[in-house]
Amino acid sequence: MSLQGNLKDFSITNILPILKTENKTGILEVKNEEKTVRIGFVEGQVVYAHAGEEGLIGRLKETLVAGGMITLDGWRHLEGYAGSPDLLWTTLAKVVPPETASRLLRRQVTDTLFDLLRFKKGTYSFNAAKTVDYPASLINPMDVDFLLMEGCRIADEFSQLEVKLPKPSAVLRKAILSQEEQTGDKGKSLAASRNFADTLEFVVLQERGVEINEHENKVLSVMETPKPVRAILNSVDLSSFDASAAMLSLMGKHIVVEMSRRELAAADKPRAARMMPGYIFLAVVAAVMVAAGWHRLSYMHPSQMEAWKALSGEVNGAKARYELDGLCNKLEAFQFQAGKPVKAPDDLLKSGVATRRELTDPWGTPYRFESVEGGWLIRSVGEDRVLSADDVVSAAPITEKKAEQQPVVAEPPSPAPQ
Repeated sequence: MSLQGNLKDFSITNILPILKTENKTGILEVKNEEKTVRIGFVEGQVVYAHAGEEGLIGRLKETLVAGGMITLDGWRHLEGYAGSPDLLWTTLAKVVPPETASRLLRRQVTDTLFDLLRFKKGTYSFNAAKTVDYPASLINPMDVDFLLMEGCRIADEFSQLEVKLPKPSAVLRKAILSQEEQTGDKGKSLAASRNFADTLEFVVLQERGVEINEHENKVLSVMETPKPVRAILNSVDLSSFDASAAMLSLMGKHIVVEMSRRELAAADKPRAARMMPGYIFLAVVAAVMVAAGWHRLSYMHPSQMEAWKALSGEVNGAKARYELDGLCNKLEAFQFQAGKPVKAPDDLLKSGVATRRELTDPWGTPYRFESVEGGWLIRSVGEDRVLSADDVVSAAPITEKKAEQQPVVAEPPSPAPQ
């Protein structure tokens, strides 16, 4: 039997019961403008579902790494199996406890199917097969009727949750300890734990009579530092619906709050403050020299002229290093908020993360963005605008690996080797 058509004429809730009734084995593929979903059936029961390699890999990676289940090196080895879901999950079961892999696989299948039930437009086609590859040791075939009943309930409730959720790029932080408690003696005793229930903040909530449930504890456990909503939902070991509900509950209790633009900007100030003194010092020295009469360049002795040029170069060089450091932060801030790396410098302009002036060096030349493995190398070509000259100023490369380890703060910039 060939089953294909348009969702406007035949919805998912009509298609799935037919596949169950006729004990079909094969792959149901559903496409809309945003994604392609594939669901595996064996004798009318659901055994697998995913919405593309990118979505699977991104969410699974954040859950495993943020939850401390595997290291980044462990993930890179696992990622090599991304093209074969069956191999990916069976390999994962050798890295983490099989019950953990089984739970995450079931989460993926149910979340994918529940999301599919919300499709209003798209096309579908069913391709019959004798067998379907799936990690049979990790998941039992799932009944269509149960999935439809639970999925329709969640789809209705999720629609109500979504209107209350902050936008995916909004950054949330915990609001339990005051600034004084975070920096004082109390803050020093805060436990660095993957489990929020083992931290001082949990004790503080208990003392205040504020209770949190298991789902809320899991959300707080992945919020050691402020994170975008998208990253939190991907990191927590819960279904999308349960994670969203727990997040909204924590916001309702004022345990978690959305960071304002002012707070986000202030987060970059400590690093800027470390660099500014040297930059300001050189600028002040130059100003003093001008006030002392060095501005009469036409009367300068050649040695004085050389000294002036050298100082001017030092000022602009220091300013360029300062600005490059800021651009490194902006690259990482873009990835932190957008959930994806910068593909081109114009992304910073279009998103409002950087202005045209911030992408221009002190000599009026646009900073050069050079693609390196997994990221960018940003340079100023200096006063003479020649990349091979010795006045080139470079920032440390921003790579994918570095962004994972330090999502906001870039390494201190260093001049390019002469």
